[in-house]
Amino acid sequence: MRTPSVERSLDASIKDGTSFAVMAGLGDPSYVGACALVLGASPSAVALLVTIPVFLGALAQLLPPLLIERGASRRRLFVLGSFLQSLAWIPIIAAPFVKGRAGYALLFGGWVLYFLSMHFTVPPWTSVMGDLVPAEARGRYFGRRSGLCFVFQTASLVLAGAGLAVFKEGGNEELGFAVLFSGALLARLLSTWHLSRMHDPPHVFSDEDRFTFWQFLRRLPESNFAKFVFFVGFMNASAHLAGCLIDHYLKQPLG
Repeated sequence: MRTPSVERSLDASIKDGTSFAVMAGLGDPSYVGACALVLGASPSAVALLVTIPVFLGALAQLLPPLLIERGASRRRLFVLGSFLQSLAWIPIIAAPFVKGRAGYALLFGGWVLYFLSMHFTVPPWTSVMGDLVPAEARGRYFGRRSGLCFVFQTASLVLAGAGLAVFKEGGNEELGFAVLFSGALLARLLSTWHLSRMHDPPHVFSDEDRFTFWQFLRRLPESNFAKFVFFVGFMNASAHLAGCLIDHYLKQPLG
C-alpha cells in the first residue's frame, strides 16, 4: 500500500511533468535556433548552438551518481538542477535585445547551462522515481504522465508558434522571443516547486548497480540493455547530425 508521502510525490511528479512540458513547448530548440538566426548567426553558429550544449549536457550525467554514492540527497540534486535550468533562461531572454555577437554569446551560454542543468537532474530523478513507483505500476503511471506531458507540450508548442507569428507581423519579433522564453522560465520555476515536494526514500546500492564501462561493453552480446543503449545513442547521433541545420533551412530557403 502506498504511503501518503509516496502518493503526494507521485502527484507532484505529474504536475512537475506538465509544467516541464510547457517549458519545453515554449522554449523548443527550434525557437532558440530561430532566435539565433534573428540575431544574425551563421548556419555554422546555429549548428554549434544545437549540438555542443547537448553534448556537454550528456557529460553532466556522469557527476550525480558519484555524489549520490557519497551520500548526497537525490532530491536536493534534482531540485538544484531544475532551479539552475530556470536561471538559464535569463540570458536567453536578454539575448534578443542585445543582438550581434554579444547576443549570440548570451544565447549560447544560457543554452549550455540549460542542458547541463537538465541532464544533471536526470540520474537522481530517475533513481527516486524508480523507488517510488512499484514495478507492476510503472507502465500505467508513466503512460499517464507521458500522455499528459505530450498534450501540454504540443499545445504550448503550437501556441508559441502562433504567438511568434503575431509578434513578427507587428514588427516585434525580438519581444516575441522574450515573451516565449519568459513563459518557459516561469513554467520551470513551477516545475521546481513541485519537485521540491517529492519524497526521497532511502536508497540502497546493490552490487549489480556497480560496473565499469568495459564491463558494460563486454555484456553487449547478451545484454538487451546494452543493445538498447547503443540503439538510442546511434539514433540520437543521426538525428542531431541531420537536425543541426534544419532551423536555417526552414527559416532561410523556405522562409
